[in-house]
Amino acid sequence: MGELEPRIKRITDFLELRLSQMHSYHNHKETMAHAAILVALAFVGAVLSSSQWPPQWIPPVQVSSRGVAALGVTMIWLVIHVYMRWQMRNRRVAALYVACLLKVLRRWADTSPSEEELKPYQDTIPSTHKIHFYVDLLIPWKSARVPSDEGMQGYPAAMVTEYLKTDTGALFAENLVSYGSIALGLVLLVRALS
Repeated sequence: MGELEPRIKRITDFLELRLSQMHSYHNHKETMAHAAILVALAFVGAVLSSSQWPPQWIPPVQVSSRGVAALGVTMIWLVIHVYMRWQMRNRRVAALYVACLLKVLRRWADTSPSEEELKPYQDTIPSTHKIHFYVDLLIPWKSARVPSDEGMQGYPAAMVTEYLKTDTGALFAENLVSYGSIALGLVLLVRALS
């Protein structure tokens, strides 16, 4: 057990450092998603308060200027929405990391980790169906696995095992913000077509 102690200390220190990083990352992603919602609110407010619709600067084309305006505002909203969803998805990953890291560190505070738990994880994590991945870019899809940038290989097996079975309450806020953004998009579309 004596030679295992320095290794346990190194791994525990690493997990604690990662936990600290994930807390900051989680807060940053949440802030950026909320900034995107503010941009969407400002954009929708500007369109709703426009005294003339469609705007005069839309060039005369064969299709209706309302159609061009509707397409334009929908495209701008879609970019803002997908950016916000990307931030919220990364926030979900951070929340999962924080939850699993806390569980593992809490367990190891009472019980020394086994050699098996300390081994670097080598398998690949099963990916989600592509359709779930793309749907999750527009609306939250609970079963869509959001991959982390660096992957899980090399992390302690206990952490990855915990990550794969951990759930997060971050999905509730993600639903709230995402469906709020979709409601804004619908208001925008109604205004653009009226």
